[in-house]
Amino acid sequence: MKKRTFASVWDAIEDSPETAASMRVRAELMIAVQRYVDASGETQSRAAKRLGITQPRLNDLLRGRIEKFNLDALVNMLARVASTSGREGQEGSLTYLDKRSGKSGKTLKRKTGRRD
Repeated sequence: MKKRTFASVWDAIEDSPETAASMRVRAELMIAVQRYVDASGETQSRAAKRLGITQPRLNDLLRGRIEKFNLDALVNMLARVASTSGREGQEGSLTYLDKRSGKSGKTLKRKTGRRD
């Protein structure tokens, strides 16, 4: 039996490269939401309101139920909290803490502005 090597776990368990890529991005976005919630220090209920979802839905996300979330939903959640940190026409950002080091982790940026 020949040993196979994969770039990520998603490549190993998904049927197509496209599905694996989607799962990889969804997982990264879910982690970003989880880190936002942890760093905010808010209750799940309050964090869910800021994210534009219900507390039970946030609980599903925090428990890693990836199958319940599509890319659009995750992007919309992060866009809501990123846009609250910036002003109209300015760039907003969302920085979360890295759990392992306690230091500032990745910064997610979003250009805010008017839509015509």
